[in-house]
Amino acid sequence: MPWDALGLVAGNGERFSTAGRMLLRWTQALMPTPANPLRIDPLRELLKQQVDFERLRQRDAPRLHVAATNANTGRLRVFGNRELGLDAVLASACLPALQPAVQIDGEPYWDGGYSANPALYPLLHEGSGDVVLVLLSSWHWGDTPGTSDEVRLRAADIAFNAAFLREMHWLADATVLARRAWWPGPLERRLRRVRWHMIDGHDALSALPADSKVIAHPQSLTRLREAGRARAMQWIERHAGHLGRRDSVDLQRVFGVQGTPQPDP
Repeated sequence: MPWDALGLVAGNGERFSTAGRMLLRWTQALMPTPANPLRIDPLRELLKQQVDFERLRQRDAPRLHVAATNANTGRLRVFGNRELGLDAVLASACLPALQPAVQIDGEPYWDGGYSANPALYPLLHEGSGDVVLVLLSSWHWGDTPGTSDEVRLRAADIAFNAAFLREMHWLADATVLARRAWWPGPLERRLRRVRWHMIDGHDALSALPADSKVIAHPQSLTRLREAGRARAMQWIERHAGHLGRRDSVDLQRVFGVQGTPQPDP
């Protein structure tokens, strides 16, 4: 049944109605198993139908890295092509307030965003030439939260972005030092080869309430998809010529410790 028919969303489907907020609080008050005693998982069935994991494990498949967080240690685990499977992808998207941990090799895993969002070091390890960062979270949230719900959502946003920002700050500083080094070592040589680019969706995302991330409203998702395509086309028109040649974003300016991430110029 559509979200609109249930009265769970308001406006353009980008925010919860009063009934939707009450239902969200009720589900978050329960542990995942009582909230979903039948263990219904539409995402698992959808992935089974749409993704050929056997093909992705082939040696000539596009290189993929999927990150998950060990729920008992907090350590990051990155699944490469050889390990890719249904459980790895489900673990990488497991939100513990809504879903039970995904068991892999006897260990419980949650969303990779708790430890890396995303993990960039595999790209450097493989010696990637051009790395394009696509930012799907706003880099500035506007007004300071005032209610308990707003504080909780803001804290979750900060926690999910923290690992990425720390890694990018380190990479920004390390890249500057690597390009200045007279006698570069293996890491410096890898950093010298990387050309950095960034596509950010701040303009489309900054006005959305934080809880819109858990609203699977078709019209809202369609608008976001179209906004993403438009932003990508703008970037291609302005920066496609940089690919294979030089950076199109200044990591030090964008991710430096003195400030917060800035919009793509």
